[in-house]
Amino acid sequence: MDFDFYEIYKDFSTIELLKIVHRPDGFQPGAVEAANRRLSERAIAQDDHIAVNTFYEERDRDARLRAEKIDQIKGQASDLFQPIIQPSPNVTAHKWLNMFLLVLGLQYSWTMIKTLIAVYKSIVLVLFGAGFGVHEPVGYKNATSHLLDFNFLINIITLIYLPLFFYLLYRRKLWGWILVFAGILIGILGLPIQIYAYSKFLRAMGAGRMDTTTMAQYVVQSLLRIAFAWFLWKQDICDLFGIDKSTKTRTVLYTSVMMLVVFGALWFFF
Repeated sequence: MDFDFYEIYKDFSTIELLKIVHRPDGFQPGAVEAANRRLSERAIAQDDHIAVNTFYEERDRDARLRAEKIDQIKGQASDLFQPIIQPSPNVTAHKWLNMFLLVLGLQYSWTMIKTLIAVYKSIVLVLFGAGFGVHEPVGYKNATSHLLDFNFLINIITLIYLPLFFYLLYRRKLWGWILVFAGILIGILGLPIQIYAYSKFLRAMGAGRMDTTTMAQYVVQSLLRIAFAWFLWKQDICDLFGIDKSTKTRTVLYTSVMMLVVFGALWFFF
């Protein structure tokens, strides 16, 4: 379809026409020719040329800054994922730690989301009984128990300690390593008890054995925690936090003893 650019450009300002002729590569030849014809019929002030030049200089600068920003982000992403993209013995412990923080951060974020949903449901049940996305209408007495039961308290503690642990680890604080490693170790040591308790619950409910999907989830959780613990246990990673061998040994010893005491108490009373 042919356009009469000369007619179209009759109401264009001088600056708009100058933008066309200053950067003709972005326009059809007929459009550039028509813009030149219109300009030849007008008196062009020097300020118009200055305004157009300033416009393109600013646009080019913005484009250059965007390109530099994109290159910077690409470089940061490449540096972050180097342990996976370009694995080699020369990859520093610092880069491995950044990868670990990314994975751990994603896991913590997912846990936080699930915990927030659980806390939200408990609070809504107390305040309204149901509604606002919660479809479990119960009496006030039962609803109040949601804020007093063990699971709710654990959820509140989770909302506090997860961000704190991650912050300390991100800042490479000694206690960040100790708390995160101890938390992972507790998860590993507590998993058999968790599986046993769940299996016992299923038998009590007459539901039979644990289904394959649930078993697979427990296996994946166990392997992931073991991998996390192994990574944090590496001495080059420990050096980033100022952790020596004696601190590692004490962390394992104290955590294991604490877990034995807790599990023993639970076994005795429940």
